[in-house]
Amino acid sequence: METGEMTPYNLKKQNKTKQKNNEKNGEEKEKKRKKKKKKKKKKKKKKKKKKKKKKKKKKDREKTELKDEE
Repeated sequence: METGEMTPYNLKKQNKTKQKNNEKNGEEKEKKRKKKKKKKKKKKKKKKKKKKKKKKKKKDREKTELKDEE
């Protein structure tokens, strides 16, 4: 038997290794995806908060303008 020739044993071992690597990569991808999702959610929340603050400032400004007119 020559070196590098695939025996059933070698094939089985190779497949097992491939499967392990795929599982590992899958878990890492899942972690990355979750992290990204969390980051996006946080960013969205921050944006919403900023928008709310801006709206409030605008309202307050309008109120003061009305008072000034009177």
